[in-house]
Amino acid sequence: GNVELATTLNVSLDKVAPTVNAGTDKTVNASSAQDATISDVTSGVASITWAKISGPGIVTFDAATSEDTNISADTDGTYVIGVTVVDNAGNSNSDNITFIWDTTAPSVNAGTDSITSAQINQNATASDATSGIASYLWTKQTGAGIITFGTPAVEDTTISANADDTYVIRLTVTDLAGNQAFDEISFTWDTTTTTTTAVEVSPSFFEQGDNVKVSALI
Repeated sequence: GNVELATTLNVSLDKVAPTVNAGTDKTVNASSAQDATISDVTSGVASITWAKISGPGIVTFDAATSEDTNISADTDGTYVIGVTVVDNAGNSNSDNITFIWDTTAPSVNAGTDSITSAQINQNATASDATSGIASYLWTKQTGAGIITFGTPAVEDTTISANADDTYVIRLTVTDLAGNQAFDEISFTWDTTTTTTTAVEVSPSFFEQGDNVKVSALI
């Protein structure tokens, strides 16, 4: 006789796009690991694609179809990097990060050399066009005494010393990508009193052949 067969077909309906977080923005001067977070609870993740959205140069991904990848660029500048995720039902979602690639050291000018016997204001100039400046640091490189900086972690500072000598003073600047540059000044601290010699001649007026007395105070 005839046999009736019963079959069951499971259909999974997924209208929800994957959850995508591309990770934190980066400011770097070398290849950087990008840690993303991706999930799709209903149908699962089918594909992942990292790509450059905008920026001046070529971006390299060491694992462009994986959740996490290392990212580098060949030209300094600001990039928008995106990761797009598609699930097994065809739903897609994406997220972007800002990626600043900066391999250029800051520009630093520590200011003019100084010879002084009192505290001075040292006016420096520093800039970084790509990622911006992260920190300043004034330090003594050479010299006999202790140098006091009023604001050692600021672009401009006061400087004084506790011992007479000629010092080398350095300003080091670090940008947000980790690049460093420095400039130095010569700083002479001299508090030694100048010796004055007075010579007295008497009488005040004399003629040729007169006897003259000369005395000196040193």
